[in-house]
Amino acid sequence: MKARRLAAIGLALALAGCASVGNDRLQDADSSRIRLLLQDTQTPQRDRLRALLGRPDDTVRFDNGREVWVYRSDKYAPKWQNFTKIAPFLRAQTHSVKELTVLFSPTGQALQWRLQDESRDENTGLLNRGVSVPARPG
Repeated sequence: MKARRLAAIGLALALAGCASVGNDRLQDADSSRIRLLLQDTQTPQRDRLRALLGRPDDTVRFDNGREVWVYRSDKYAPKWQNFTKIAPFLRAQTHSVKELTVLFSPTGQALQWRLQDESRDENTGLLNRGVSVPARPG
């Protein structure tokens, strides 16, 4: 019976772990790896980036043939208090956002790129979340 209970607790902790939305492969990419990939001029960087990260989350095509590709990944990791009795009141999580934006020439060469990597703590419990107050008119 004790082994079954421990297995249930372990399963619950595993299921309550990190959640991610968007491109999971982007989470593993760092700026040095992206820089190396986009500096190689032997093959169009557009093709190499698609091979590494897959289809972009968003694409913008301009009349002059240039394209902007955007890859985005959001990852949520629970804080320690989520696993205690106070969880409904003081729940919190770490929200990590990674976004890669690349401007390509009509031939597929990367002209400019930016990799943003931000992380912030978010309070989501009943007592610790921010309460927004509507602005007063006038």
